Amino acid sequence: MSKDNVKIGSLIRYSGMNGEDTYGLVTKHIKDPKEISEALGERFAEELHPAVQVLWVDDGDFTMESIKNLRDPDVEYMEVISEK
Repeated sequence: MSKDNVKIGSLIRYSGMNGEDTYGLVTKHIKDPKEISEALGERFAEELHPAVQVLWVDDGDFTMESIKNLRDPDVEYMEVISEK
């Protein structure tokens, strides 16, 4: 696993505060910070970039997630659990 990237098709686990896990699939790389700022605002573009788009299987919603957070072992609530 590269610490600077997450492959499309990777499986992500999000551990909620209620103790339940939710799973998602990486569907897209977000290479342009402008795409993040248009969707979420300028402040988030700086915080999230570089990012990936994740499709969550529980509700079918898409979110943008920071690659840094997905790869950081100190971020306990979200992680890459399998890479394609």
